[in-house]
Amino acid sequence: MYFLIEIVVMFVIVYFAAYLAVRPLLINLKHQQEPSVEEKISGLEKLREIEIIDQTEFEEMKAQYLNDGKKREKYEEYLDYLYDLKENGYSSKDYMDKIAKLKKHFNVEQQNI
Repeated sequence: MYFLIEIVVMFVIVYFAAYLAVRPLLINLKHQQEPSVEEKISGLEKLREIEIIDQTEFEEMKAQYLNDGKKREKYEEYLDYLYDLKENGYSSKDYMDKIAKLKKHFNVEQQNI
C-alpha cells in the first residue's frame, strides 16, 4: 500500500517539476513564432502600398494591432505576477482558477492573445 502512495507522490513531484521547467521555454517559443506588432504594421503598410486596403482600413487595423499588443503585454505581465506569487507561496490555492479569471478578463480564448 505504501508503495502505491510513493509512486503517486513521485509522479506528482516529477509532473510539477517538468511543468515548471518547460513553462518558460514554451512561453519563449510562443513569442518567437508570432510576428511582432511592428511586423504586422509593416505588412499592413505593404498592403496599403499595393492598394489592397485603403487608408481608413489601414488606420483601423493598425489601431487594432496596437491595442492587441498592449493587451498582450498586460496579460503576460499579470500572468508573471501570478506565477511569482505562487512561487513565493502567497497564492498557491486556486492558482488555475486565478489564471482562468485573468484569461476571461483579457478575452484570451477569443482573441488568441
